[in-house]
Amino acid sequence: MALDPEPLSEETLHQIEEGIADIRAGRLSSLEDITVELDLK
Repeated sequence: MALDPEPLSEETLHQIEEGIADIRAGRLSSLEDITVELDLK
């Protein structure tokens, strides 16, 4: 496993926290939902 010596920025950490909150709140879409929405079938 490679390690990145540069720490994550505050903005990146905030985006990660928002993403986790979205997942916990059920705000996510399945691959199938997105495929249908974007008419990729």
